[in-house]
Amino acid sequence: MRSIVIAFLIVGLVACGGKSSGDKAGVETYLNQDMNALIGVLWVGKKPLMTIKATHMTEAAGWFEHPSALDTIVIPRMTEFLDGANKVTPPASMKAAHAQIIEIATAYRTAATDLGEAAVAKDQAKFTTAHAALMEAEGRYQSWQHAIDEAIAANGITLKDPPVPAKK
Repeated sequence: MRSIVIAFLIVGLVACGGKSSGDKAGVETYLNQDMNALIGVLWVGKKPLMTIKATHMTEAAGWFEHPSALDTIVIPRMTEFLDGANKVTPPASMKAAHAQIIEIATAYRTAATDLGEAAVAKDQAKFTTAHAALMEAEGRYQSWQHAIDEAIAANGITLKDPPVPAKK
């Protein structure tokens, strides 16, 4: 879960050269209070996506006839995350990072929807396209996460683990 938290700081801190934003308290409140539970929701929603391969529709056909993890975990959690995150006002130093995580969560939700639709329709081309979009979103997430360790150190923030969302 810390990897999701880490992702929140990159854009804002990369924009200021990896140096402290000068708003440690605002960033800490944003991450450890305003977004903390939402980070756990995002993590739970993201996890099933990371197991999907472009070849799953043909190699794991039984699972993709009824992609329940997409319908019962990914899409509802991404929607829950987006609904909550859109109500949060980030501090100035986190606005770009906040917008980026919303874009990534939106891309994850869209990819999950498209993967499910492709599986039901048995449309390999749509599945492959949706998987490519998923991997592009994951690439943005991973590159964002890579730089965040430096951002955390630069701000001297101690991050709290997000609570595990209740099962729905």
